[in-house]
Amino acid sequence: DCTCPPEFPVCRCGGRRELALVTPKAVQPGDAERSRNPASRSARLRVAEKEAA
Repeated sequence: DCTCPPEFPVCRCGGRRELALVTPKAVQPGDAERSRNPASRSARLRVAEKEAA
């Protein structure tokens, strides 16, 4: 695990990330989904991929 402070732009401790973000931001439901399913308005999908060991 990286032990660098969050304000560091680049890891300097030599630690490895466990997850890589697949989407830069959370994916929100589209207009069609919101009209079919009103409860989906609050849904947010975040995708991460496990890094190879």
